[in-house]
Amino acid sequence: MPFGRGLGAGREETARDTANLYAYLRTIHELFTYVEDFGNQASREKAFKSPVSCSTSTLEGMSK
Repeated sequence: MPFGRGLGAGREETARDTANLYAYLRTIHELFTYVEDFGNQASREKAFKSPVSCSTSTLEGMSK
């Protein structure tokens, strides 16, 4: 087992296992945060793209 060695584990082993567990959980949290940020960035970029393209000449013709 990667974490814990049963009831016979010493304080040092328990502390090390706890630190390893927190490091593992922190890594997973950072990974999910990165994926979430990447998804949010893609959504923002998609929202700023115009679905309709207009040329300058079209806009000039509309103002006349």
